[in-house]
This record gives sequence, structure tokens and C-alpha cells, in this order.
Amino acid sequence: MKFHTIRRTLFAALLAGTLSYGAAHAVTSYQVTVPGGVSFSFEKQPTWVTVPEASGVYVVRSDMRPTTDYFRYQNNYYVYSGGSWYRASNWNGRYVLVSDTNVPRAFYNVKQERWRAYPPGWQKKMMKK
Repeated sequence: MKFHTIRRTLFAALLAGTLSYGAAHAVTSYQVTVPGGVSFSFEKQPTWVTVPEASGVYVVRSDMRPTTDYFRYQNNYYVYSGGSWYRASNWNGRYVLVSDTNVPRAFYNVKQERWRAYPPGWQKKMMKK
């Protein structure tokens, strides 16, 4: 009887230690989800860096950058994916579809090589502006 009590106590202590270790070492992930099935995540809040040629435009630091185009401008965040633009007021907020006419003009100044998928026809639109 004593042996079973000690064994149960040791098992409970081992189980509690394993569970608390897992909880303490759980990886926190920040998910960004955009309509149309686009999503990406960060292990911590993204670090934003300026785009020198585009006043007021920021991108996520290169070592954290997702595989889709993701920008910050003033108080809004923009994702360009699959030929569509999405905007939110928080970086991991609720994104809504927006027309390319509602995208900041400063984005036209972002060099083509900085984009993951440069919007088709932007060179022509840029020349008209």
C-alpha cells in the first residue's frame, strides 16, 4: 500500500513538472490573417524599419519579413497579396479589402526590388501621377 502511494506521488510530481515546463517554454506566436486566406505569423511583435525612398513608409525588418508585402504608413497597416490590397488600423488587426486608389501614394515610391510581388501596372500609374 505504501509503495503504491509513493509511486502515485512521484508520478504526479513528474507529470506536474512536465506540464509546467511545457507552459513556461511555450512559443508565443502573433498571427496576422487577411481575407482571402492570406496569413502569416511572427514569434514577437514585428520591428518596423523605414523605406528611405518613400517618406513615411515602413516595412518589417528583413529577418522577420513575411513572404507577402506588408507595409505601415501613418496609423494604418497594409498587405498586398494576390493582386489585392488590405488595410487595418492595428498590425495584427482586422484587415479589410481596399481599392488600389485608396493606397497611400507614397507606396509608388517604394523601389520595385523591395517588393515581394510588385503590383502590375504600377510603373504606368506612377508616370501619370
